[in-house]
Amino acid sequence: MATDTDPPPGRDQTAQRLRALANQVDALADALAEAIDQVRPVVESTSAADDYLRWADAARGSVARLHTLRKRIDATAALTLAEQVATTAPPTPAAATDATSRPSHHADQIGEVELIHPPYPGMPDRPDWLDNPPPRLHDRQNGFDLRLVRDLAAVGVRTYTLSPITKLKPLPQAIPVFLDWLEHLDTKLPGPEHRGRRGTPEHHKAVIRAGLIRNLNDRSAKGNQRVINVLAAQLRTTPPLPDETRFWAGRALTTVCTKDDYDLITALIAEQPPGDTVIAGLLSYLGKMRTVEARTIILQHFDHPLTRNYAINALADMKATGVRPLIEPLLNDPDRFTRQTAARALRKLPTDS
Repeated sequence: MATDTDPPPGRDQTAQRLRALANQVDALADALAEAIDQVRPVVESTSAADDYLRWADAARGSVARLHTLRKRIDATAALTLAEQVATTAPPTPAAATDATSRPSHHADQIGEVELIHPPYPGMPDRPDWLDNPPPRLHDRQNGFDLRLVRDLAAVGVRTYTLSPITKLKPLPQAIPVFLDWLEHLDTKLPGPEHRGRRGTPEHHKAVIRAGLIRNLNDRSAKGNQRVINVLAAQLRTTPPLPDETRFWAGRALTTVCTKDDYDLITALIAEQPPGDTVIAGLLSYLGKMRTVEARTIILQHFDHPLTRNYAINALADMKATGVRPLIEPLLNDPDRFTRQTAARALRKLPTDS
């Protein structure tokens, strides 16, 4: 154990400690996300449901902050190592620093494949990034799979895991890669899956599946029947996928489905028990339909605390009439998020309803 009299660690040791800390932060975030899913079935039909909603909302915010912290720690570790290299490396010949020899940020490439997305914080930027991933990453563990990384690199996507690229959409060239992996996941990663214990094949498979589903929530795949079929199949597995994964499959369907998929969406909603996370994910699709039947279905899920806020948003999106008296009392709801959702909806709804 370190004491006050110990010499300060060198940059290399500091970077190693920072990366170890980043791994622990990541593990904590995953454990918290898993807890959210595991607690929900226990409390959703009890008087504690409202308390759960408040806790889950706060917990998801904590998960997001933990992931942000992990990225910052990783960046600090990388900077620390870079400083170490800069202070120990021999002087670079002047010719090597000529401006014409520097890589262009506007024409970044992976081999001969040009990037199809802008740079993002934490993006691999070393020339040998494919052959020398960070030591903290181990192939086929915790969502890092070199086969998938290389498949994405071949179409111009630079990442070690699926999570960082969910905000880079649209990525139309990557859709076939996501589809192929999701359609053949049981072949590529045979065996059971369960998100929870990091470092296990079961956890790795669950993380990969969730990441593929989230990345199919891409407007460039709108109307793609193959994408629609694959996402719908994720909502009909036995046993069901984790709640969070099913929610994102529902959200992805609302993005890629067209008005011609109305029967599929209503069927998927009807297949779920009241308050199910899939319903929450799919209600926004109905908000785009602006039909009497869609309004009726949305209202069927207005009273359940786990789907109420999504129903409010859907009613506001369709500019539903006759619902202001239902929403106005929620301006005084105990839940802060519900109050905010109700206030936004009332600003969008017609005043003559």
